[in-house]
Amino acid sequence: MLMHGGMVREEVNSLGKHRGWYVIMPDGVQDIFSMNFVDGYSLGPHCIVGRMSLDRSRWELEETVRWAFNRETLLGKAAIRYILPVEYDTFFELYGGQYTEDFDAAPTMPMTHSFLASSICGWNHYKLYERTSAGFRFATPVTFDLKISANIGWERRRALQNSKHRNLFGAYAQSNDPRVKVPGTASELTWYEGPIDAELAKASVRFDYLHQRSLLVIDDMTMQETSRYPLLSLLLDFGAGKNRDADRFKFLSVDARASQSLALPRENDLLSYMGSAGFMLSNGTIGLADMHHFDASLFWWQRTQQVSRFSLLDNYELSTPRRWVEGHVEWNSRRMLFNSLVPRQYVVWREFIQLHAVKVPDHRLHYEAQYGIDLMKTIRVGISIGFDGATYRGTAVTMALDLNAARKK
Repeated sequence: MLMHGGMVREEVNSLGKHRGWYVIMPDGVQDIFSMNFVDGYSLGPHCIVGRMSLDRSRWELEETVRWAFNRETLLGKAAIRYILPVEYDTFFELYGGQYTEDFDAAPTMPMTHSFLASSICGWNHYKLYERTSAGFRFATPVTFDLKISANIGWERRRALQNSKHRNLFGAYAQSNDPRVKVPGTASELTWYEGPIDAELAKASVRFDYLHQRSLLVIDDMTMQETSRYPLLSLLLDFGAGKNRDADRFKFLSVDARASQSLALPRENDLLSYMGSAGFMLSNGTIGLADMHHFDASLFWWQRTQQVSRFSLLDNYELSTPRRWVEGHVEWNSRRMLFNSLVPRQYVVWREFIQLHAVKVPDHRLHYEAQYGIDLMKTIRVGISIGFDGATYRGTAVTMALDLNAARKK
């Protein structure tokens, strides 16, 4: 658990049921030691401590406490949650703390992977701010096919600058100022000049509808849901507060999306897709942290390869406070191009083709195509080509590899 991530748990009791304490460290040593160019090196535990009841409901405390050496600051956040037995697909949570966060609340690169990108390659195209927050969230099915997730909270934000400027190998990092796209240009980026410091109340609701949903209970802590139909989601976000200049603002974001992974009869092919469209209504100046973000990163090595990822867009390049539409599709096959030339019994890899497109106001349509090889569902290597309208954007080599998952295989 300490080296590679995992769980330590009390043994089965005399009645053959799991009961008692457990500790989870998802990423092992990376949950203890971290580095970014804002905090510098930081040390402290991130773990989940829980207790299982005989009815398989459980309480969990998730905490992250770190001392940031370069900033000489103690950072911490925690959440306490009550989780019903897995077949109920329900939890309730109280959370709060003060921590360094990405402007994108759900970044393509998780912070544990960003640590490797920064410390080894000097990569910090992700940008950070200080977030002090408190709130309550929950998720539960309304009907068997319809699930609701909600969050209500308060937060205060503060802009940060780099306290460390070079990595282990002496490579200089970018400043911590986010970069966004200049309207009307193909690829030119400029520094974001909008507000960062702010104080606001936020509320969000998400509806997920999966027709004829089936639940597969794997164990007393793990469940999967499946269906022959697409997952339809509606996300509503509302916020109101004031920014650094005491200017008041409020916004409503509406995002509708559909996603699905289909097993095709031909050669066990897989077809995956995701489409999203939405808009924001606002009064006042909306900060970058509240804008709509896309799954985008120029870094060549990712931990996972989501079907929705743009590999030729920078992190916040097309983040928008107005409206958007995007679409993604992947075809994954054992008999496509090169593997069709090899006898079936020797084929240990799959090939995939991806297409991506996004359109936001004041920018041309951005679209990408990617071809790659999927080796034993562990490592993916591909090459992408992208365009802004009719303008050639560039070509990139990409790799997706989760070291912890690969080690377990």
